[in-house]
Amino acid sequence: MQKEVSVLIPAHNEEKTLNICLKSVINQVGIKEVILVADRCTDRTINIAKKNNIRVLEKNFKKWSNPRAEVINFGIDELNGLYTFLCDADLYLTNNFMKNMIKSIKNPKIGVVSGTCITKGIFGIPNYQTFLGGCRLIRTQLLKEVRCKDLIGFDTYQDLLIEKKGFEVIANKKAIAYEMRPFRSRKYINQGIRKGWARYQLCFPFGFTILHLLFKLIRNPFTLPEIISTLIGYIEARIIKLPRFKETKKIIARRQIDRIRNFISKRIL
Repeated sequence: MQKEVSVLIPAHNEEKTLNICLKSVINQVGIKEVILVADRCTDRTINIAKKNNIRVLEKNFKKWSNPRAEVINFGIDELNGLYTFLCDADLYLTNNFMKNMIKSIKNPKIGVVSGTCITKGIFGIPNYQTFLGGCRLIRTQLLKEVRCKDLIGFDTYQDLLIEKKGFEVIANKKAIAYEMRPFRSRKYINQGIRKGWARYQLCFPFGFTILHLLFKLIRNPFTLPEIISTLIGYIEARIIKLPRFKETKKIIARRQIDRIRNFISKRIL
C-alpha cells in the first residue's frame, strides 16, 4: 500500500498516553509522515515525540478561544500526504485501523471518514462514538480549503462545507480506536455543554436537537448526563449570544430532511 497519509496530532501535555498512541500510529500501513503540534507543553510530550522520530512543531501562543482548532490550523500547511488523519493523542489504533480508513476514502465521492472510537464509560460500559474531530481521515486538499474556524464545533462546520462541495462524510465501523482515558461523569457533562454550544453556533434547529437527543437516550440511557447538559449548553449559548455561523443553516436543514427520508424509506421497504 502506498504511503499517502499524513498524521496530525494536536497535543497539550499528553505525556501519559502519547507513547502508546504513537506506537499504534507508526505501525499502521500507508503512513507517509507523522506531525505532532505541541501546544504550550510543559511536560515530557515533546521529548517523547522526538524519541519516536516524528516531526514536532512547537506552538507557544494562544490567540483563539478554541485552542484545538488553532493547533490544527497551525499545522495544516506542513502536510504533504494526499490524506490527513487527525488523531487525538490519547487514542490507541487497532491493527487494521488505517487500512480500513483508506479503503473507504478511496471512493472519490467520500471527503471525510470517521473512525469508531470506543471509550470505557460509566460503570465500565463501552461508549461507541463516531464523527469525532480527533479520529478522522480527510482529503488534505479539502482540509486546506476549509480551514478551522474559531468556534466550538469547528469539525462539524468543516464537514458541512465539505458536504456543500459535493462530498460525503461517513463513518467506518471496522476502523476501531480505543480512547485511553475513561469517561467520567464530569467529562460527560462538560462534553454535553460544549455540544450544546456547538449546535447553537452552527444553527441546528432546536427541534432537531431534541429529537437527536431522545434517539441517543433510547440507544444508550447512560448518556443521560450528557443529554441534559447538551440542552443546558444550547440554552446557555442562546442567553450569552455566542457568535453564529448562519451559512450552515440551509445545509443542516437539507441534511436532516434527507436523514428523515432515508429512515422512513428503509422502514417502508
